[in-house]
Amino acid sequence: MSVTQRAVAVVALIMALCPKAYAPIFGGYPGLRSLIQQSEIIAAATVVERLPGPGDIGGSSQYKIEFTKVLKGSPPQKQAIVWLRYLAIIPEAEVLRSPPATPTTYFAPAEGHGSSFDRGSRYVLFLVKSERDDNSSYENVNCMGSSFAISPLRDLASLKVESVPDALILLFREYVDFERTELKELEEQLNAFIHEGYK
Repeated sequence: MSVTQRAVAVVALIMALCPKAYAPIFGGYPGLRSLIQQSEIIAAATVVERLPGPGDIGGSSQYKIEFTKVLKGSPPQKQAIVWLRYLAIIPEAEVLRSPPATPTTYFAPAEGHGSSFDRGSRYVLFLVKSERDDNSSYENVNCMGSSFAISPLRDLASLKVESVPDALILLFREYVDFERTELKELEEQLNAFIHEGYK
């Protein structure tokens, strides 16, 4: 039996024994236009709560969200149960870099920087209909870039959407600008921590 045949057999066995343990496999960043095409719903949404229960082996958890501004599609209800996981965009140059970057070891869950779906946080979500046999309506597109945080300074009611790509770029750019300002303030705090009052 070849290596490929063994791999297929193992995956089939896992799927048969653990039908709810969805695979952690995901795609790279496909580009903005492709991500828009793959999505059935693209929306700015607020996380209402993380639902109890274990996540899946791919790092997804189940959340209740509220749609704030829909950019593509038309969800039938204002709120929905969705499976989400954060998949940051890794630039192709970083992926191809040789030798590969040393993996970072985290001793606690990462905070901030768009990586945790905390209650009340707002995200742009690229969603498809869920094929899971539970009460979830959607899950994020299974590729890098399928969610990103929204700046807390953004008033979504005032967002004009003439072009979906332009609106998405604007929202991502605003979030990066917000994080840049936060980082500058943090650097100033570090400088004060080290130097002020130290004789």
